[in-house]
Amino acid sequence: MEHIWKNKEKGITLIALVITIIILLILAGVGISALTKTGLFKKANQANQVQKESEMREELTLAIHNLQIEKEGNAILNDITQKWLESELKGYNQISVTETQENNKKIKLKKNNITKEFLIDANLNIIDGQENNNVLEMKYIKDDLLLHYDAKNNVGTGYNAETQEWKNLDGDSNNGILNGNPTWNGDSLYFDGTDDYIDCGKIGLENNHSFTYECTISYSESQQMKTLMGVHNTGGSGLGIDDHSDNYLKFHLDSYDAQRINSTITLNDGDIHQIIATYNSEESKLYLYIDGELNNSGVVSNSLTYPDLNFNIGRWIGGQSQYYKGNIYNVLVYNKYLNNEEVLNNYKADKQKYEFEKKDDGSILLYYDAKNNVGTGHNSETQEWKNLASDSNSGVLNGDLTWNGDSLYFDGTDDYIDCGKIGLENNHSFTYECTISYSESQQMKTLMGVHNTGGSGLGIDDHSDNYLKFHLDSYDAQRINSSKTLNDGKKHNIIATYKGNRLILYIDGKLDKNIVVPQGLTYPDLNFNIGRWVGGQSQYYKGNIYSVKVYNKYLTKDEALEDYRYEKDRYNVE
Repeated sequence: MEHIWKNKEKGITLIALVITIIILLILAGVGISALTKTGLFKKANQANQVQKESEMREELTLAIHNLQIEKEGNAILNDITQKWLESELKGYNQISVTETQENNKKIKLKKNNITKEFLIDANLNIIDGQENNNVLEMKYIKDDLLLHYDAKNNVGTGYNAETQEWKNLDGDSNNGILNGNPTWNGDSLYFDGTDDYIDCGKIGLENNHSFTYECTISYSESQQMKTLMGVHNTGGSGLGIDDHSDNYLKFHLDSYDAQRINSTITLNDGDIHQIIATYNSEESKLYLYIDGELNNSGVVSNSLTYPDLNFNIGRWIGGQSQYYKGNIYNVLVYNKYLNNEEVLNNYKADKQKYEFEKKDDGSILLYYDAKNNVGTGHNSETQEWKNLASDSNSGVLNGDLTWNGDSLYFDGTDDYIDCGKIGLENNHSFTYECTISYSESQQMKTLMGVHNTGGSGLGIDDHSDNYLKFHLDSYDAQRINSSKTLNDGKKHNIIATYKGNRLILYIDGKLDKNIVVPQGLTYPDLNFNIGRWVGGQSQYYKGNIYSVKVYNKYLTKDEALEDYRYEKDRYNVE
């Protein structure tokens, strides 16, 4: 939970700074009474309060997330009970749950000497609360706001899945016209990267004037030369993904070369990110904020002239290209520069509205792709399956594996792939993913894993034909089976992910099963294998494997959906 620790670190840093200042002032001869008058003690206490309240919110958020997984996405407000909270939140002095007149639930938490209230709405969103039940909702900056599109609230009270307009919540004009086929996807619009974009008309951006582009997005597929929004042809301004390298953001004015700043980090991680790109014409300076923090800035020449073209979202307005592929949750455009305080305000508003999910620490360990085995295309003679995630752990082909178009074919007799030791950790989250197809009925076959007397594996069940099995150390006590069989000869994407005490199985982008299991995961000192049980010369899989991914982290529902979409597009998963 990296964000929990991030909040802790910020709180600790602030407290430490205040205490250091107090000590220095005392050493300089400043009395305690004088310090009290300056309010430094009060500020130290406030910093501690903010830190503790943030930790409470993170713990409550995680508890509700686990509930949603347990209920397979069907959790309701009535599931938030006193008994459930007490079982989920340990170490609190007081926990109370009461209903409000607004049909929300008020949660009151007390730990040590810190008390904090939250409101949980009907959609299980967490909102800071007060005793009088008034909602402390963060508001976006309204001054000089030209566009405000919000997928959660497209037509005033909720989006209409059939609408071809993205309503401008700031006024009656400049509703965005959907072109191509952007699809409503929960709290966002999904752009397919082929021909999807939104035409917003002429929105009133002024030459040589300050402005701000803001959006909340998520994407995972590597992209280059894609546009998020702007009015740019031979002049104007744009925000998107860099033309010269994948996944670094670009923010520029008229001259792409001379008036541009790039982000210092990439964002193709499937996480939800908030981006604010703002131009101060008085300083002739561009600023780029990512998730509420300044990422980059730069002084540029002060020329900015807009072409007579409409503002677009999702493509470069100057031509039929640079189509963005991913989700956009909201878009705001200001005819002003946002200062640091205003940026932080809008970030908090977006974070509250979209409940940015805290992602698991970890990374991709293995990525095998039969379409792209050796970087530019597979070699039918190669005896290695190249690991595209790193320079090590290329899979060594054993038996008589054959390249079969876009896949490797395993004959079920002696074919398997030895990947060496890949760095899976005991008692740590992980994910196994593969795209496969098979038609011959099979039982007790292994797709991948490191399992003998311990470890983990994904394959076909030992006790029945063609139902998937996903298990940890104990095959009997720590196993989840699929709800359907897959021996239909069609291509299927499988994502099996583990976190804490929970196994979760996705098939073709949809949650298939999830269960709670006893904790405990210890790997044997054996190599990771694909196509057989590593503990013995048996359980050889018979069929095609198109791709394999292994992560040293669990995948959230949104991440699993993003991976499925990538595989669906790449291999025409049915």
